[in-house]
Amino acid sequence: MGDFITATLQKSGTIPITIPPGSPATLADKGTVQSTILTGAATYTLFRNQNAYVDGLVGARWVGMTATLNLALNGTADKLSDSSAMSTVDPIVGFKGRYRIADSSWYIPIYGDIGGGGGTTNMTWQGILGVGKTFEKWLDVSLVYRGLYYDMRGGSNNGLLQKTTFQGPQLSATFNF
Repeated sequence: MGDFITATLQKSGTIPITIPPGSPATLADKGTVQSTILTGAATYTLFRNQNAYVDGLVGARWVGMTATLNLALNGTADKLSDSSAMSTVDPIVGFKGRYRIADSSWYIPIYGDIGGGGGTTNMTWQGILGVGKTFEKWLDVSLVYRGLYYDMRGGSNNGLLQKTTFQGPQLSATFNF
């Protein structure tokens, strides 16, 4: 199985400052965080019947993150920019599966994994729970709530990613071959 996540988060604003000899001015700021997360795992079916299955999995998760801060003094050509990047790879173990609701094409997807110790990570985990529907036999569409957590070792990544949680709803499509 494979999973790919990418996210770009930005925040822009202005900061009022006073420049000597007491003239008010504004400093424009823009922060950007670009995250890419890749998970790959081999799976093995532990349990299967007509309404449910559970697969065990073992694999690895890679996370790469770049943070950029841009500052500009409004009304001047003065600008400052700084950027920091980090990445890590961690082994994971977990499970995935689904339970079919009342012999219908609707189902409850589940996923959970935990890992760490890949050099810069104390722990990482991920969990998914929601509802889905199978269309024909080749397409599954699901709406789930997903949480992904990273706890990094101090000093290992320039302070860019310490304890971080990505969470929220996810709409996905799975193509079955």
